[in-house]
Amino acid sequence: AITVEVCKRRGCTNVTQTDIMTAERDPGLPPFDTITLFGNNVGIAGTFGGACDLFRRLAGWGTPATRIIVTGIDIRATDNPVHLAYHIRNIEAGRRRGEIEMRFAYRDRIGPWIPWFHPEPCEVEEIANASGWRIEHADVLESGFFWTVMARQA
Repeated sequence: AITVEVCKRRGCTNVTQTDIMTAERDPGLPPFDTITLFGNNVGIAGTFGGACDLFRRLAGWGTPATRIIVTGIDIRATDNPVHLAYHIRNIEAGRRRGEIEMRFAYRDRIGPWIPWFHPEPCEVEEIANASGWRIEHADVLESGFFWTVMARQA
């Protein structure tokens, strides 16, 4: 894959690409030292429960010393009435504020609706605690919109 090739060209010697949501860990693959979920890639899990499952799966790909670094956007940092109404509908329906459905479009092609999860910064700690990780560092950037969390296995 192109991502692996770019990493290798930039000096990374041990690069792996896989579908973490479905693949089993190759026993011949060494455990990961660091796992990154940048750009709100927790979203691939679709829901809060899915995010807990994702973090549990990721724990099996590392060791107790493995770090996980997660970044995202704080969806509460909006004044858009459409977004705020969506949040309220989610909460009233018993869902998390950041559990959304979206689809992607490119030119005349429109994909199917998919679940996506934007965890709030406080929810990342809940996810970590429910899945065998402990938060070592958490930060909401000055803009109040982006957040970063680093955790290790508990």
